[in-house]
Amino acid sequence: SARDLSTHGDREFFRENNQEGIRLLSYSNELIEILPKEGSEPLVTFSANQSNSRKLGNTIVTIGNFSGLGNELIKIDSDGYSLLKDINNGSPSSFISDIAKINENLMIFTATDNAIGNELYATDGTISGTKLIKDLHPTEGSSIANMISFNGKAFFKGNNGVSVLPYVSDGTSEGT
Repeated sequence: SARDLSTHGDREFFRENNQEGIRLLSYSNELIEILPKEGSEPLVTFSANQSNSRKLGNTIVTIGNFSGLGNELIKIDSDGYSLLKDINNGSPSSFISDIAKINENLMIFTATDNAIGNELYATDGTISGTKLIKDLHPTEGSSIANMISFNGKAFFKGNNGVSVLPYVSDGTSEGT
């Protein structure tokens, strides 16, 4: 069965669940597979939890298992798909989770970098606009969880090294 994700110009992106798994497809007058055809090694496999997809401007940002890199941010636009950013450089997964859309052009999420642990990041759908917002627990991961968005802000709990506290973020370091 197919599930709509988004429309960009004359292209409509959706995912299809079938016996082989999940494929990301585009429809523009005919069915076009974005992922490699059957029998070839896929470059990206997408999470079954597509609630992790967000539309930012003319781009869809989602989580995918990018070949050789693990769980990473994937950018989908009218040109197809690509790795948005490998936060935990190399083959260890970045373990992207807890995604909250702040506004039409910004979302925040948690990701793991082996150097600083699990922390709070933001993206506007561009490489340069994907960055660490704040390291809440400087000596290890902040264990951020239960993120929700409301009225242009994200609410979540995190560990600052002393205790687990509620936090609010507008997607900026100053606003967290």
